[in-house]
Amino acid sequence: MSRIILFVLCMLAALPAVADLRLKATLIRRSDGTMRLSGKSYSSELELDRLLPATYLHDKSDDLGYGDRYFLDGYVCMDPGTGNPNSPLPDSTWYWGYQDAAQYDAETQTLSFTSSKVMEQQLVDDLSLHVGREQRSFSAEALGLELAGGYVLGQWGGTEVSLELGWLWLPNQQRKLSTHGVNGSFWLRQGLRELQQRYVYATYGTELPPPGHAGTYEGPFDQPPQETNVLIHNRPERVETMGQGNFEPQKEERFFLRNRVQYKIDWQEQELHLALQFRKQLWRNLDCLLAPRLGLRYVRCDVKRRENLIQERKQGKQMLRQWRDSDSGSRLMPGLGLAAALEKQFDNGFFTGFQLALNCYPQQVKFRAGPASLSLRHTTLDCGAVIGFRF
Repeated sequence: MSRIILFVLCMLAALPAVADLRLKATLIRRSDGTMRLSGKSYSSELELDRLLPATYLHDKSDDLGYGDRYFLDGYVCMDPGTGNPNSPLPDSTWYWGYQDAAQYDAETQTLSFTSSKVMEQQLVDDLSLHVGREQRSFSAEALGLELAGGYVLGQWGGTEVSLELGWLWLPNQQRKLSTHGVNGSFWLRQGLRELQQRYVYATYGTELPPPGHAGTYEGPFDQPPQETNVLIHNRPERVETMGQGNFEPQKEERFFLRNRVQYKIDWQEQELHLALQFRKQLWRNLDCLLAPRLGLRYVRCDVKRRENLIQERKQGKQMLRQWRDSDSGSRLMPGLGLAAALEKQFDNGFFTGFQLALNCYPQQVKFRAGPASLSLRHTTLDCGAVIGFRF
C-alpha cells in the first residue's frame, strides 16, 4: 500500500506547475482509538470446588479389623480363638457384653453399640468468591506521519475546491495488560470434632443371652462352646454416623484462589484517504479548510494471551492451571471522515497549520485469543501539525 501512495504523490508532484499542486506532511497524534477486551476466562468455567484443599473427617486409629473395642453400652474384644485360622470360627468372639435389649435386631441378626470418639477434621470455609467476565478498555494512542498531495480543481463562489490523496502511517505499538476473572478468599481449618457412631456386628443366631451379658477372655467354658448364641463377630460389619458435636479448631489458615490473565498486544495502522477539500480565505494569508473523506484503514494486530490459576498459601504459591493462546491477522476497513484545518500561507510557497480529523469505520473488527476477544473502536480522532509547499 505504501508504495502505491508514494507513486501517486510523485505523479502529482511531476504535474506542471500551472496545475496548482500542494504537497504536505502532517505529524499526527491519533487518540480515541479505543481497544476493548471482553469475554470469559478459562478459570471461570472450571468447577473451582475441586481445586480447593480436600475436606475430611476420619479416625486414624480404627481400621475396622480384629481388635478390642469399648463402647458406651458394651464392649467387643478378642478371645483366644479370634483371628486364629485354626479356630472353628476365627471371626468370632465370646468376649463381649451388652446392656440393652434394643441393641439387638432379630430381623437382621445384628448387634449395635454406641461409640463417642474425637476425630480429626479439615474444613474449607468460603469467605468470598468472585467469578466474573474479563472487561478492560484502553486507549490506543499513537504518533504517526501523514503525507498528502492536493490538486486544485477550480474556484466556486470564492471557495477553492481541490482533490486530495493522503496516506497515514502509524508505527508499531505495543501494550501489555493484566486482568483477572476469579478472586476467592477461604479459611482452611483443621481441628477435632466429637462424633457419635454406631458399630454394627453380625451374630450367629436369632437368640442372645439376656441384657447384661458380660463375657470374659477365657470364658466360662473349658472348650469352645457348641452353642453359637454366645458368639458374635469380632470385626464390625459397618459403622454408621449418628451425630456430630462441636468443632474445636486447632489450626487455621487463610488462603486465596486467583487467576491472572496477561495480554501482549502489538498493532500497526496505515490509512489511505481521498478527500474533496474546500478552502476559504479568512484573513490575508490565513485559510480555513473543510474536507469530507473516504478512507481505507489497514490494521495489523498480534495478540498473545496467558492465563494462570494460582493458589496462595503461607508456604507459597502453587500453580493449578495454565493456558496460552494467540491470534494474529490484518483487517481492511472502509470508512468516512471529516477533516478541518487552519493554514498560514507564506509568500515563498510554504504553508503551516493545524489539522483535526474525525474518522468513522462502521465495520466491527475483532481478534480472538482463547475465550476473550479484542475489538477496535469505530471512531478515531486525529490532530496534527502541518507543513507543506504549494507549487
